[in-house]
Amino acid sequence: MTNILISVCILFSFSNAYALEQVLTKITNDENKDVMKIYLVTSEEGEIQSFNLEFSRVRAKGIKVKEKVYPFPFTDIPAVVKGRTVFNLKGIDLDAQTGGELEMTYLNNALRGTHKKFYINLEYVAGKWHLSKDGQLIDGIHLVSYRKRFIGTIGIWGIRVNEHTYSYNEDRLLKRNFKM
Repeated sequence: MTNILISVCILFSFSNAYALEQVLTKITNDENKDVMKIYLVTSEEGEIQSFNLEFSRVRAKGIKVKEKVYPFPFTDIPAVVKGRTVFNLKGIDLDAQTGGELEMTYLNNALRGTHKKFYINLEYVAGKWHLSKDGQLIDGIHLVSYRKRFIGTIGIWGIRVNEHTYSYNEDRLLKRNFKM
């Protein structure tokens, strides 16, 4: 009898150990066809266990995939390209069950060393995790390059979310809207 009871307890303790992966968004850019996916690893109950970044580099030889895992709670998630941190995700009052706010600090101008901040919300709605901005769910994020004549790309000019582009100050929505 005690063997059956121990087996049942072990079975229930392992049932919560299953992890589920959910893609939050993919991040693209103007420079190349590289894609970065941000996804969560959660328990069966939906509690966040880790944030994962999957960086896919598209080249003539094929696709090279690199993955980084950041266990929850995390302090910073840097996205490094060619030895330079292009953007950094940071959780603000992030809770493993309800979500919170993410601060995305991105390199605006490498010549001056200026960085700008962009805020998005992480929400748990109807059994799924979502990223949102201004109350709308985020389908994808596109980094718009900041280019200077004769020099080339020097940073990220703005961030395109769905059809809107945010630049410099995250509260200032540009009048130009782009199609994704």
